[in-house]
Amino acid sequence: MASENRIIELDLLRVMAIFLVILQHSWSMLGLDSAADGMQYHFYRFAIIGVPLFVMISGSLLLRKEMPVKLFLKKRFTRILLPFVFWTTIVYVISCFLGRYDDVHNLKEALLCYVPYFFGNKINSVYWFMFMLIGLYLLTPLFQRAFSAPASRNVLKYVICLWFIWQLLCLITPEFILVRYYRFSAYLYVGYFLVGFYIIQYLPNKRLNRLLGGIGFCVTYALNVVLSMQG
Repeated sequence: MASENRIIELDLLRVMAIFLVILQHSWSMLGLDSAADGMQYHFYRFAIIGVPLFVMISGSLLLRKEMPVKLFLKKRFTRILLPFVFWTTIVYVISCFLGRYDDVHNLKEALLCYVPYFFGNKINSVYWFMFMLIGLYLLTPLFQRAFSAPASRNVLKYVICLWFIWQLLCLITPEFILVRYYRFSAYLYVGYFLVGFYIIQYLPNKRLNRLLGGIGFCVTYALNVVLSMQG
């Protein structure tokens, strides 16, 4: 039986985000992620919205209800950190057997390299997403306290607007990104996290949300493609 508080639209968005992430990585593995590929490249750029969608869904769910910091971190990290370490270790062992690491040739080197490889995101580069998610989880208790009160709505809007302007500047002038290190990638996605919460908390009109979402997607997608092709 579905929960009374369950938001079906978020489930549908989650399905869409999963499909887009799979599509993007499949497109990339097939070598269809170059601007020279025409329409194939546009499909690839479209699929990039999968990760921001995931982050917005997380923000809409996690920031609505404040809970004790210890309880929140325990619940979140029990669900993601243990499986992350387990499966990363499995991938590392398989990759060592397949000889995919230039400086790992025996068991001793494999054991010595595991920790720096794990924290250096060298086991598999796609795990940057997990480090980004962990960063957002660490920020969540702070956001819950800062933006849970109705009086903080205007402050939240200003923060989102500033983040959006900064993102546009990053697209136009990459130097505004400031820090590209994957461990700090959470700050690049903080705005999506907060936007997801703002929409679910303060914009209950679903028709208006669909209209704004459609317009916003078209504008940002076009800007993303044009600037990427120019770069």
